Parts: sequence; C-alpha cells; structure tokens
Amino acid sequence: MVITQREPIIVTALPEEERFTVIGKNYPRVEAEERVRGEYQYIGDMSLPSMLYGKILRSPYAHALVKRINTEKAERLPGVKAVITCKDKDIAGRLLLRIPGVHFTKKTRLQDSHALEEEARYVGDRVAAVAATSLEIAEEALGLIEVEYEELPAVFDPIEAMKPSAPSVHKTIMIGDKEVEPKNNTFGHTPMTLGDIDEGLKQADLIFEHEFWTGHPHNAPMALPVCICKPLRGGGLEIWNSTQGIHTTRWCLADSLGIPRSKIKVHRVALGGAFGYYLYLHFNDPICAILALKTGLPVKLESTRKECFIEGGRHPAVIRLKTGVKKDGTITAMDMEFIDAHGAYASGSSIVRLACGFFLSMYDCPNK
Repeated sequence: MVITQREPIIVTALPEEERFTVIGKNYPRVEAEERVRGEYQYIGDMSLPSMLYGKILRSPYAHALVKRINTEKAERLPGVKAVITCKDKDIAGRLLLRIPGVHFTKKTRLQDSHALEEEARYVGDRVAAVAATSLEIAEEALGLIEVEYEELPAVFDPIEAMKPSAPSVHKTIMIGDKEVEPKNNTFGHTPMTLGDIDEGLKQADLIFEHEFWTGHPHNAPMALPVCICKPLRGGGLEIWNSTQGIHTTRWCLADSLGIPRSKIKVHRVALGGAFGYYLYLHFNDPICAILALKTGLPVKLESTRKECFIEGGRHPAVIRLKTGVKKDGTITAMDMEFIDAHGAYASGSSIVRLACGFFLSMYDCPNK
C-alpha cells in the first residue's frame, strides 16, 4: 500500500452573503401579504359548487347505549340529502385509524372508535349526522332525529377508572389484528428504568413524595375544525381539512374508509392556529367523507366552538413522584408514575413516552 501526502486544501473565506443562499437571507412568507390584507382563504372561507353542509347529532349522556334511532322525519325535511347513523352497518362495522406512524403499524396500532358510535362514551359523542343544502336545514334536521338511549354508569376520574370495580369504557378494542379486553380501562404501559431505585432510596438521607394533577386546557386555535370533502369519479375523494399533516389525513382516511391512498387527494391549506390540536385525524373528517360519498356532492362540516372544546384539548395527567436526596444535594433516586388520561377514545398518541424521556434525561441521577 502506498501512502501519499496531498497538498493542503486552502479554503478562502467568503463573505457571509455569498456563502449561503437560504441561511441569513430575508425570504418573506409566501402567504404573508394575503394574510395581513385579510385576503387569504382559509378552509372556513371556502365554498364549492353544489356544496352541502353537514352537522353531527351528539349524545347528551356521558355513557349510554343507543337502543333505537328513527330518522324518518329528518329524511323527509326538504333540503336534507343524507342521514347516517351509528346503526348503519358500514359505519358500525369499520374502525377508524386516527394516527399513523412507526409505532402504529398493522401489528401494533390501536383502534377503538367508529365514525359514529352506538355506545356513546362522553357527553357530545357522535351518534348520527346529516347533510343538507344549508346549515340551518341541517341543524333543523338534527332536532327531528328521535333517539332512545339506555344510560350506563360512567367514570370521570383516571384513578377511579383504573379500579377493578369501575365500569368499563370499552369492552374490547383492537390492537393490531387482535381483539383485546382492556384491563381496568388501561390500554398500555410504558416501563423505563435506569439503575436500581430501591438501592438509590436506601442511600438517601431524605425522601420526598409529591402528587400533581394537571388540568384539561384546550389548544383554542382561532380557526374552528373544518373539513370539505368532494367525491371524485371512481370512488375517490378530494379533501380540504384542518390538519398538521396532509399525509396523516390520506393514510388514516384511506384505512378508515377502505379507499386506496392513491384515490385520496388532500390540499395543504394554512391553519388558523393548531398547537398540536390537528396532529391526528378528527372525527369530523371521516363523517364528512361518508356524507360526501353517499350524496355524490361536496360536503362541508365545521365544528362550533362548543364542539371544538368537547372533542379536543390536552390530556389531563396524574404525576406521582418519589425523590431520594442526600444532605449535600446529591439526588440518589427518582421514581415517577405518570398516568395519561386519554378520555373516552385514544387517538393513538400518548405523551407517556415523551414525559418518561424528559424525566430520565434532565437530571443527574443514577437511579431513575
């Protein structure tokens, strides 16, 4: 093997304005001028030819079975083009996928919801929907739908919900291709350990225990959740919706409706705020899509502010901490139990892994 020494490479320093084409340059945002002028068209501003308006009928009970539902009066109302209910076989028989990703492959993904629910699990849960030629007619039609409920026991507290005596929110859910019975209303555990907690607590001079409960704040974006679905020839869909990922919408709707991804086109439209609220598929989207496919016409479905608060927000959490320290300030042990309260349905994403990762990485301690 022959080794030769190359001549040193001399790099001539260029002025900053010549070294970079993007970094340090002043590129105005593409939509900035339209927005400040008030000319930008958000999804809520959009309208398509022959467009219908969708509305959702919601349960007044925290937990109830829909025993009977009659839509005849609503269907006869002039201007009503479609009524769908939780009793429809194609709705009751198909589970939704609400978030894709590496943790939610066909073997591990969680599915626990339908577009409309025969068993309502929170006040405001979806039991029927209509599409009409105007928003006023759609709202009137909801009042004509007759529903007979059987009220069931409900739980409102994550600690109480995990007790063996608590009523079950879900009898079964799907994880991958297997039907699973959630034990004590809990669908997953994420254990993470470094070192030896018991040994670390023995070494401590002082042990502190704390319990924290977080609230249920809402992201409160200025723009409301809205979706417009336009049916295409051959069973496809063209979609404008509130989403932080157009591919999330394509993937989830394709799986939820049994439509090839190649037949779903999603437009990227700027949001009027999101803050994580639109990371996953909202229930509006599959309901709007089903109404559009049933009527053969574009359908727009927009939530009210009240509905926005009902169906979103940060998960409440319970955080229990035990910390061992020496008198010189050395932390010998840190133990945390983090309970993430998803509510009636798990979107598929949880902050447990994120919280555990922060907990393990932010303090110098050998036992966590």
